[in-house]
Amino acid sequence: MEKRIIIFLILSMALIVLYPYVMEKLGFIKRPQPARSQKDQAPTPQPGSSSPAVAPRQPEGSAAVDRMPLPSKAAGAVTKPAAREQEVTVETDLIKVVLSTRGGVVKSWELKRYRTQDDKNPQPIQLVPTPGPGVSLVPPLELQVADPKLQGRLAGAAYNVSRTSLILNEAQPT
Repeated sequence: MEKRIIIFLILSMALIVLYPYVMEKLGFIKRPQPARSQKDQAPTPQPGSSSPAVAPRQPEGSAAVDRMPLPSKAAGAVTKPAAREQEVTVETDLIKVVLSTRGGVVKSWELKRYRTQDDKNPQPIQLVPTPGPGVSLVPPLELQVADPKLQGRLAGAAYNVSRTSLILNEAQPT
């Protein structure tokens, strides 16, 4: 083997191994802090001590989410809250999507160019299944959070829309 190839391989390996270390030292990347275990978060009182019980500490992100206010309206915007659920239809040459203003979830997603294999009555393919009796499905694009109280607020939030239908094509691409 030629000396140049050996030198190239050694320098390449050194670059691969040392690159993260050098970038960290220069401050371009930061290592994530190791997660604290439950044992570290809640100190256990010693038997016989009279110190009060300490509640386990919540992660910083979850406490901030509970106190986080809902987005406020713009100063000049005059909007009424949506009294009832509306459906917004977005249609292109390829798809037809029906969105709900209650929770902002997808209710229907239809592929226009693909059909079912029914010989008598082929229908466009539906990507969002319809929940049947006794079957509950999580709607697509629904936000899932750990806090049940916040989850209820997000699922029941009513969004205001300016239009209930939007057709996108070459003449009107946006």
